[in-house]
Amino acid sequence: MICDQIFKGPAGTHNDLTVYTYNPADKSYKFCGFDRAGTPSSNPVVVEGSIWSYDRDQETDGKKIHIKTINDFSKPGVVTWNTKFTADGVHWTLMNEGVDVKEK
Repeated sequence: MICDQIFKGPAGTHNDLTVYTYNPADKSYKFCGFDRAGTPSSNPVVVEGSIWSYDRDQETDGKKIHIKTINDFSKPGVVTWNTKFTADGVHWTLMNEGVDVKEK
């Protein structure tokens, strides 16, 4: 599945490209994305019914930050999603959220 996402947030408008892939050999999914700077990322996806989630770690100002994105595909043609981060694994902060709608 390929998603060309345009969304607005506190840091302005973003236009990201994401691709979800499936490997039939090990029955695994992967999220591959490119942000507006063209920086690639690739993360395994956990699929539990209509909920797809993926995690990544990054370092910001010398601190390790854990980021989690959750996508809800329970409504046909609609994806509700949110991304949160934590520095301690206990307290989470919402980074962004949205609803994506399939265009025909």
